[in-house]
Amino acid sequence: MFKKRNPSLIIGFSLPLVMIIVVAISIYIPQMFLHPKYNFLYSTDTDYTGVQIYTVANQHLSEQFPTDVQTTPAPSPQLFVHNVTTNESKAITNDEAKKLTLDPSIESPDGYRLQEGNSNSGFFPFFGGGSYESSQYLVGHNASKRLNLKYYTARYYYPVHFIGWIIQ
Repeated sequence: MFKKRNPSLIIGFSLPLVMIIVVAISIYIPQMFLHPKYNFLYSTDTDYTGVQIYTVANQHLSEQFPTDVQTTPAPSPQLFVHNVTTNESKAITNDEAKKLTLDPSIESPDGYRLQEGNSNSGFFPFFGGGSYESSQYLVGHNASKRLNLKYYTARYYYPVHFIGWIIQ
């Protein structure tokens, strides 16, 4: 009896629910088909200089030290291997990293790339500016996935430097 009297009311209440379901499906369905194959090597800075000392030469890790001399040298950036299947990072030594075969291309051989995204607490434009978080995303094939990267723990600002895709 209720359905016959108020079809517009039923449509009015069900339409927002349908829209929420459609948006959720359009966000989560592409992520289910996100299957990258190549892990990657990255480094994090230990200070504010942002100096990148690691590069890839002949598909292997190479170190280039800055020419300017500082009064107090900063420790070398920490190296990490990120497993794209488990979304976890593991710290490795320079010697372990030098044994890896790397591809320094921006895009992995299977079509994925890293992209930085920022989040700021607050609701624009009223309550912005609380805290800043820099996040990395794996993007490709019309989908993206937030990465759980580890950082050096000495400071509050940790830029991530992509070094290369690990080729096996």
